[in-house]
Amino acid sequence: MSKIFKNMIPYWKIVIAIIGLLVVQAWCDLSLPSYTSDIIDVGIQNHGIEHVMPEKIQEEEFQTAQFIMTDQEKRIWNDIYVKKGDTKVLKNLSQDRLEELDEQLALPLIMNYQMSAMEEKTSKKWWRARWHPEAKITAARMTQRVKAAKMPAARMAIAQK
Repeated sequence: MSKIFKNMIPYWKIVIAIIGLLVVQAWCDLSLPSYTSDIIDVGIQNHGIEHVMPEKIQEEEFQTAQFIMTDQEKRIWNDIYVKKGDTKVLKNLSQDRLEELDEQLALPLIMNYQMSAMEEKTSKKWWRARWHPEAKITAARMTQRVKAAKMPAARMAIAQK
């Protein structure tokens, strides 16, 4: 054991740094449950987020949120916000009205959030397959053409089309 320590003498600064980093890692690992309990205690049990509608929202995000809304939801969405500069601010509404709006606008706002979290390419593909009836047909045609292109006799039929 003493030989190991004698060989580590030239590297004593690195050894101390490693031990220090291990202590920091252990402290962080042990602190994580405390942070999680604080999130649950303060954020969820004490109603940290009271309503679905943001109090302030950028104009671009405001317009994007309307993408999935019905005409009635769009009308409600536009009526509850006032423009201040380049942001929209939620009007002073009663608690009952806010709870009613939560029920009406929760679904489109959650869907909008999920769509913004997806990658652009993935979301375009999803929307195209979901709402564009020709997309499924086009994909099937492409698959048939690729399979046909591998067969020599079918290449002539594709070229004639």
